[in-house]
Amino acid sequence: MIIKYKIQKNTYVLGKGLSIVFSILIIGAAFQVAFAEEISDLIVLETDKYEYQVGDALELSGIILEKKMPIIAMRVYDPDGGIISANNIEIADDDTFTKTLFLDAPFYEQSGTYLLTFDYGKEYSEIDFVISDENSSLEIIEEITEPEIVLLITDKDEYIDNDFVEINGLVSVKSEPSVLVGIYDTFGFPAGFYFGDIDDNLEFTISFLAKDGVN
Repeated sequence: MIIKYKIQKNTYVLGKGLSIVFSILIIGAAFQVAFAEEISDLIVLETDKYEYQVGDALELSGIILEKKMPIIAMRVYDPDGGIISANNIEIADDDTFTKTLFLDAPFYEQSGTYLLTFDYGKEYSEIDFVISDENSSLEIIEEITEPEIVLLITDKDEYIDNDFVEINGLVSVKSEPSVLVGIYDTFGFPAGFYFGDIDDNLEFTISFLAKDGVN
């Protein structure tokens, strides 16, 4: 490690999450209706999270903004577009509905994006979720920390000719046994380089003679 150093002084409410999703779906529907006229803004959907693993349980919540029938039809599609299941879900008196999907093998063992579709008369909506690869989720990403000097102080603010200058420092990590400190004059020219041994507390000390015409 080499450093330069100069001595100086120095609503429908199913929960808060669903309310947010409601706003997002309304915006999304406005764009999609213009192109395909498929996604309804009367069916609001939410899952408890987006990414799952095989064996997890998915909790689905929804609300019908204009209730006309007591049930809504749901289908589940795998990442290849194949249908896994089809169910009718009862709508409660407060116009909400819930469903728990158990993401067990072999139906949900394929990693990728799954699609849930909902038909309510002429209204249609959908939401997707991801089954992640269990092995990839267990990978440990090692963070590489670059060593650096985090503290550098001198024993005095000013020195005169033939004084000893003492510099104490602290490094972030001990990747090498010593640190190299470069001393530069006021014009930016090197005046000396000094090694300081790093101890177990990540601290180091260097000292040198301040000599007129030398450093």
